[in-house]
Amino acid sequence: MDSQENVTGLVPVSDFYGYQFDAIISAIEQAKIPHQIEFFIYRKEAFRVFVSPENLARTADITIAIEKSTSAYDEAIAIAKYNSYKLQVPTLPTN
Repeated sequence: MDSQENVTGLVPVSDFYGYQFDAIISAIEQAKIPHQIEFFIYRKEAFRVFVSPENLARTADITIAIEKSTSAYDEAIAIAKYNSYKLQVPTLPTN
């Protein structure tokens, strides 16, 4: 297994702040890209997105476009969705 892969063979796209959750995850889901999320704390709530290697470039393009956009995040709503999702989805096993 490549050192960049997790135990399920997925590769990380990037780490994102919790206030980006709604925009990032909604865009990935709309693109119908299967993904997994790992939640962690880094200054504020944060999450890491994993996808299959064949979906990495497409997912990265989506997230970069969101990062570069001028759209404003509603931080309170995004964090609420982040926290709700966090309760529903188990974190990935760590090595």
